[in-house]
Amino acid sequence: MKCSASVETARYSPRNRSDGSPKITPGRARALANAAIREACEESLRSLGTDRIWLYQLHAVDPKVPLEKSVETFAELQREGKCQYVGLSNVSVEQIEAARRIVDVVSVQNRLNPYFREALEDGVVEYCEREKITFIAYSPVGGGRLAKKLPKFSLMQELAAKYGTTPHAITIAWVRSKGSTVVPIPAARKEEHARDSAAAGKLVIAAEDLALIDDETFPTT
Repeated sequence: MKCSASVETARYSPRNRSDGSPKITPGRARALANAAIREACEESLRSLGTDRIWLYQLHAVDPKVPLEKSVETFAELQREGKCQYVGLSNVSVEQIEAARRIVDVVSVQNRLNPYFREALEDGVVEYCEREKITFIAYSPVGGGRLAKKLPKFSLMQELAAKYGTTPHAITIAWVRSKGSTVVPIPAARKEEHARDSAAAGKLVIAAEDLALIDDETFPTT
């Protein structure tokens, strides 16, 4: 099972004393952020009805808190037996390396789809492949309105017809092809969507067709 912890410390930002509210120092903000991580973990344990979370991920790096401080808290939770494995999300290669100096990172969950390819361009997928870290690709078909746009691209229509499947399945297969450690996690509101995504797991697309998607531009507007 997986539980991602989203830690936000914006509400702990320093504020002007003139309005009567307490000013919270950076050190205090870090302490509150770490407490929030622990609180989220305990809440997840209660919700899941377990004493250990299999994979616990830092959902987003808080710009007000050094990454190392947040990761140290995750390492503590792992040593305490409250999580088996630790992962990261929405991170760069440099941030992954910094975290790995503190704890073993088994997964990285970043966005990857034909519209947004920063995980490829910034080298995160390549790094995960090289280091044998599972890359969890969220929003593999774009999400929301962008997912609905996929069938409108003529290339995706042509490939779907060629392989006897849907544009969404073609897209998930393309994402999966980006590395042996890449695992797409598409959402599914309907049973047919779940079946379509599952079928994409067995879909093999020819290299020349994958290259067509590589070269295609997918505007978001």
